[in-house]
Amino acid sequence: MKENLKNINEVLEELKSGVDDVDNLSMFKIWNYLLNKNIAIKIDAKFHKISNLPEEPWIGNRNAFQLSIYYWILKIICTINRVARLKNLRITLCKCV
Repeated sequence: MKENLKNINEVLEELKSGVDDVDNLSMFKIWNYLLNKNIAIKIDAKFHKISNLPEEPWIGNRNAFQLSIYYWILKIICTINRVARLKNLRITLCKCV
């Protein structure tokens, strides 16, 4: 059970880094999964030559989410996870006092 929680937390931390800076996504293990499921794409030089990419939080210089909704869903999941962990920490601290 603890191993599963560690894996889930690791994935959530990777996603958080990717949501905070989309170009970080390709540095993590989750990247291949996102590519294979068509959630994210690699942006290379040919995209920059074809057109100007809009400045949006889900579009980086090297990586982008296929749809903006993928970005927003993952951002919400990461935010909820952070809030839940903080609440658990507060509850644990209150029990100790």
